Amino acid sequence: EIAKSFGAPNDIVYEKDDVSAYKVVIAPAFEMLDSALVQKWMNYVRQGGNLVLTIRTGVKNRWGHIFHSGWSGPVYPLIDATISDFDQLLPYAKGKIEYNSNTYTWNTWADLVTANKPENEPAHYADQFYAGKAAVVTNKIGKGTVTYIGVYTDDLKLERDVLRKVY
Repeated sequence: EIAKSFGAPNDIVYEKDDVSAYKVVIAPAFEMLDSALVQKWMNYVRQGGNLVLTIRTGVKNRWGHIFHSGWSGPVYPLIDATISDFDQLLPYAKGKIEYNSNTYTWNTWADLVTANKPENEPAHYADQFYAGKAAVVTNKIGKGTVTYIGVYTDDLKLERDVLRKVY
């Protein structure tokens, strides 16, 4: 829906579909996955695809069990980062994120992400306990990129701006 808002064409594809013809694939909150899907995504990116992952991607295996490798551990090779924790704020509280000289607010969900290369952290939490942790990370693999959006903002403006940059 966000990509549609700025005129990007959209198709719904399923994990078994061939996505090689797509320049951008968005896998929103893709909670349950396995190593075969991670490898498929890795191959897609290496060949020049741009993969966008969002909060809660890869937290559970196919049987609904949380991975022992850390929160969203199976996607760490894709995002070249780790997720140390996640949080939600009370309904009346707001947190801030800075990205490209703009400030965004969040409340519902925040992954605390640390990229292995600090230059791969374009957006950061700007206040409270979360200050300095990444909210968005990018990683180049082969000819493509992986972008992990680790926050759900109040008005989705951050997500829209990040997707615009990917497109």
